[in-house]
Amino acid sequence: MSKSAKNLIIFWLIIFGVAFCAMIGKFIISAIPKSENKEIAVSVQGDDEALAIKSAQELYDVIQNYSASYSNKHFILDLEGTGKDKLDMSEFTLDRTLGTEANPFSGKFDGQGYEITNLKFDFSGTQNSPTNKYVGLFGVTNGAEISNLYISGVTTFKVSSCTNLYVGVVAGNAISTKFSYVQNVSRINFQDDILDKNVNFGTFAGQLTNSNVNYIVSRCASVSNAGASNLNFVSNASGIYNIGGFVGYANNSVLSFCVSALSANIVFADTFRGTVNIGGIAGLVQHHGSEIVNYTFDNNINVYTTNFNVNI
Repeated sequence: MSKSAKNLIIFWLIIFGVAFCAMIGKFIISAIPKSENKEIAVSVQGDDEALAIKSAQELYDVIQNYSASYSNKHFILDLEGTGKDKLDMSEFTLDRTLGTEANPFSGKFDGQGYEITNLKFDFSGTQNSPTNKYVGLFGVTNGAEISNLYISGVTTFKVSSCTNLYVGVVAGNAISTKFSYVQNVSRINFQDDILDKNVNFGTFAGQLTNSNVNYIVSRCASVSNAGASNLNFVSNASGIYNIGGFVGYANNSVLSFCVSALSANIVFADTFRGTVNIGGIAGLVQHHGSEIVNYTFDNNINVYTTNFNVNI
């Protein structure tokens, strides 16, 4: 066989390999599991150190009693034998998260494909730092591994004014964290106007730093009809607002094989002052090592604004 013929064969093998990997990636994203599909969940049943969460009450208790002793634990959702396939959190209001600024979550959390629905966060009180607030199922993570989660229903946020707000359904601020096979299809409900000076908001995470995010679906709409309701920003503190369909602010992070969508009306009051960055994937990306590959997004974002700088 001639050298040119060999090179041609190698070329087409490479093309086939790339196409095959892309196809498999799309298949995996579409197959991110619900509770009946736990085949991709890692084998943790033999891990004596894994702490099983078997009910909504137990998840609430773990979050509300989170401390340094929980920070490096290995948690799993395990509803086998309970007769349920989801954790419905509608009866509970959370004013804590898994992971804090003082004690970031650095362990493992494997949802095993089970569904968490109707999360409610109320951070309007004084129990959290008046300077920084981290709102999401995971508030602050550092070195954690989070996988096989499915979040649905309505995710409700109530926050009071602070200097820096990091908010996302899955994570407020994720540092050096690995996410894989997570699906968030919840609708978002901000109960109050957003008063904070600086905001990082994304449907998945408020901020990602040095993190790897793989095989994720995050499709959200603001609570209303099939369209959107308002996210109202009223601060006149001349802050910085990073709003993304997936993440508010991404720094040195890799997003691969992900799908996201956000449907919302974003309204800035006439008195509002600030700099706003809005993006289909991320509000703001620092390019120091950041990569976004094999990513699909589909947003319906309407922005109503006067008297400030906006980048879209």
